[in-house]
Parts: sequence; C-alpha cells; structure tokens
Amino acid sequence: MGSGYAVVGYKIGLTSRAMQDQFGVREPDFGVLTRSGLLLSGAPVDTGRFIAPKIEPEISVVLGQDLAGPGVTALQALAAIDHALASLEIIDSRVADWRITVVDSVADNASFGAAAFGTRRIRWDDFDPVLTGCVLEVDGRTVASGAGGAVLGNPLNALVWLANELGARGTVMRAGSVVMLGSVCAAVPVAAGQVVRAEFAGLGAVTLPFE
Repeated sequence: MGSGYAVVGYKIGLTSRAMQDQFGVREPDFGVLTRSGLLLSGAPVDTGRFIAPKIEPEISVVLGQDLAGPGVTALQALAAIDHALASLEIIDSRVADWRITVVDSVADNASFGAAAFGTRRIRWDDFDPVLTGCVLEVDGRTVASGAGGAVLGNPLNALVWLANELGARGTVMRAGSVVMLGSVCAAVPVAAGQVVRAEFAGLGAVTLPFE
C-alpha cells in the first residue's frame, strides 16, 4: 500500500442528535484519515477530485500518547490529548443527491473526502470545548454556525466513544494520531470558485479555496 494511503488518524461522524435522527441511529460512526486526504489551509483545492463535496467545521485533537479501549474514561481520554486544532472536513458521497443510509456512510469511510487543519495548537485546558463557537463562511457570507456542545454534548465524549469502539475491535489509537471529533453544525455544499472559511473562537481559522 502506498504511503498516501497510510492511516494518520480518525474521523467521527453522526455526532449530533439531528443527524442520528436522520439516519435512524443512536450512536456515531467513524472512518480513517489517510495521508493523501490531508490538505493545507489556504492552499487551492481541486474540486474535480470530489463528486458532491460538502464542508463541515470540526474541533480536532492530536494525541500525545496511545489511547486503548475498551473501558477508556473521560479522564483517560483527556490525559491522552496533546493539543486541539481547528479543522475543516470535506465530506463526499458516491450516492446521487446524498440519498445515503448509515450503511452507505460506513461503507464509504464515513463519507470522508479530505481535511485541513489550523496552525494554532491549543491545550485542551486552555479553551472551553463545549462553548467554543464557530462561524462558517462561504465567500465571506456566514452560512452556518455552531459550538462544540453540538458534538455529543462535549467533543471529549466523541473521543471516549471512539477509543472504546476501536478498542473493542482490537485497535489502539497511537500517539500522534489526529482525531476529528465531529461537526459543530450541518454540512454545507461547496462548489468550484468558492472560498470556505471556518473561524473558531480561541482555536483560530481554516480556509479552503475551491478551484
């Protein structure tokens, strides 16, 4: 397998009650982040590599130590976090008009397309992950907003869930892994020629120009 397909982290989806209601589930799903799917904030994105891209702003973390479930607690998950980052995920679907079920999402690596991360590294204790708000703009116009509390009540809960879900499958999240904890608002469609920017209070911003 080429280095572009190397797993560098994980993403968690279906973390809001609205999305769980839409798919008829009561827990999130997850996928992996591959090296080839990582983008640089501010660098042009080739829209042609996607089918029907949408954007989701998320709080992400980088692990400073291994995290192995099952049985991981919130305190153990907190101790494993090195720092938090602002991030933007591009989700995509091969199914026409996004008429997908949760089975489609799981089969499609939780709809992962690509992701970009901010450059500010913030200690988890130095911001409020529940109250931290985000404004999502397309071409300078606000199209959505949300806060970390939209992610399972607290984004840390998403990390605990994933550690235990992976642990039950015999997978350990290794130190250095990037974990995208779930969108703070509904996904927004994006098209060529648009510039997307997510501004997180205290975490900084991520920008993606689509070409």
